[in-house]
Amino acid sequence: MALLILVPSSIIGGHEFQSIEFINQIYKYEKSEISNTFIECGNKKVLNEIEFSDVNKDYFEFPQGSLFSLLSQSGFLKKHLEGIIRNKKIHKVMICGGTIESIVFYSYLIKSINKNIETIGYVPMVVDKKILRPLIGVLQNIILRLACANVDTVITINRIQAYLIKEFYNKKSLILPNVVDKLPLVNEDRGKRLVYCGRLDNIQKNIINLINFLDRHDNPFKDFIIIGGGPEEQLIRSMCSEAKYINIKMLGWLDTKTLHSHLGCNDVLIMNSRWEGEPLVVREFSSCGLPVIARDIPGFRGVTFKKYRYQSQADLIKILNDNFYSFKYKPSLKESLIASRRERVIAFIIKGQSSEIN
Repeated sequence: MALLILVPSSIIGGHEFQSIEFINQIYKYEKSEISNTFIECGNKKVLNEIEFSDVNKDYFEFPQGSLFSLLSQSGFLKKHLEGIIRNKKIHKVMICGGTIESIVFYSYLIKSINKNIETIGYVPMVVDKKILRPLIGVLQNIILRLACANVDTVITINRIQAYLIKEFYNKKSLILPNVVDKLPLVNEDRGKRLVYCGRLDNIQKNIINLINFLDRHDNPFKDFIIIGGGPEEQLIRSMCSEAKYINIKMLGWLDTKTLHSHLGCNDVLIMNSRWEGEPLVVREFSSCGLPVIARDIPGFRGVTFKKYRYQSQADLIKILNDNFYSFKYKPSLKESLIASRRERVIAFIIKGQSSEIN
């Protein structure tokens, strides 16, 4: 009896890094025995970070795209997975997917091969499809809810996402808190600054809209630091010279150590995303004693103070003015609590059913 772990994403993002942590923790849990865990990974860089031996892990070029695009390419993929399941005597499959579409697609494939195989989906967040497509999104939500019948267990990152998974897909979840690097407190004073850190895109992260929100005469912050890269990078560079009321400085992508060296004790992280699971950057900034302002969406609740969440430009400007001299940071979860919750989920993966499902 064996476990197969699928990591189908071809990109590297927060969820892929967390998948590496998760898989390596499974490895440490069972390494005293002959491993019965096998990994198929769609990203060579991610594969290299996974600690299982080369005998137990392999690269495979998984198809990418929407749910319907994946379904159109399912023939050769089903044949590939069928061979692994038969040869390795797989009885349980865990899919580390960044979206619910990925989870339901691979669960459907596995159940079509053998309906008795247990399927587990590890997913960071729920995205309401109505956000981008109000009419079609309603139908997409219904289809995904029905398709989730093929997923036996869902693992997600916090209680808010577990609640949303229950509401949208009628599935209970195990909670696996994210692993976050513990950063030292920031002591150097670089003045009052707003900081954005993340991918520069205007679909999910809504960065162009954020710049427009901040470029106002009644914004008390005059310096805005942008850390990251992405598809809107060139447009943002042109906006830097056109901004009237705020000085924008772009630093590009920085590793954790370099990022910390650029921060000041009066910096405030600001996020304007349309949807999120639980951005690691929020917990990283909180861990080094810096406050966070964010759009009032489910992914930011639980990791930010309610009084620092906004729904409109007017809300944001009021928060900036009312708290200019008094911003406070939200303490992080205790490391011992995170560790114990993660250990319970690992035990479930290796040994079986858990009473911790919410």
